[in-house]
Amino acid sequence: MRLTKSKLLIGACLMLPLMQACGDDDSPAQPIHVDKTLLVVDAVPATHTIGYYTTQEIPIDRMEVSTDDTWIHIVDVTSADFSFDVDANTSTEQRTGAIYVTYQGNSETPPITIAIRQDGIPTP
Repeated sequence: MRLTKSKLLIGACLMLPLMQACGDDDSPAQPIHVDKTLLVVDAVPATHTIGYYTTQEIPIDRMEVSTDDTWIHIVDVTSADFSFDVDANTSTEQRTGAIYVTYQGNSETPPITIAIRQDGIPTP
């Protein structure tokens, strides 16, 4: 069988998707995707909900939603969203906190960070 330029080109085109799948990026695919990575909230206390979806089957007990901030409180985690409360911001200064969403089934997958920015109370 004689290789012509057209057969070689067709073969290269057929191999391209396989070559791309074997790229240098060895980082694991993020199995969790959230609706927002930044949420700006009012100074008043309130409950907020952020939706998410997964690209693979993740048992709800393997999802961890956490925060290190004392004014943010995780309320509920379901298979489609999570809810959290924020305390009132009694300062005129804006404050920023974070919520971390982690899949505990894969230690190589970094947590997703959601920034929560809360307005301060208006100055009189």
